[in-house]
Amino acid sequence: MSSSFGTLTDYDTGQPIRPATAAEWRGTADKLNSRTGDSYTGAWSDDGSHFYVDGGPEPRVNTRDIVDLRVEAMHAGDEAQERLCVTALGDFDDDKMDEARGKCVAVILDTRMRVAEDA
Repeated sequence: MSSSFGTLTDYDTGQPIRPATAAEWRGTADKLNSRTGDSYTGAWSDDGSHFYVDGGPEPRVNTRDIVDLRVEAMHAGDEAQERLCVTALGDFDDDKMDEARGKCVAVILDTRMRVAEDA
């Protein structure tokens, strides 16, 4: 039981439910990359039940991923994205850094979703 986006899993029982959708994978990825919520399992709730996606594209975005995005943006001539990555990686105002990081994470996750959809 798998899909390009992994397996939807019941958080409470650990039992696989069915192949995950892109939106379900993104829910887990967003939780894993957030500074709030369950950033350990990526669990989220729907109608009182708790779920997470196991497998699929790498859901965690780390500093190296943002560095790679900055380099790609630089080579592509995308100065706005490059500046955003520099802010996300820098030692700036926490609010600006968090906002920039969130935008970089979204770009990286969007790319991973497109690659998985094409697989």
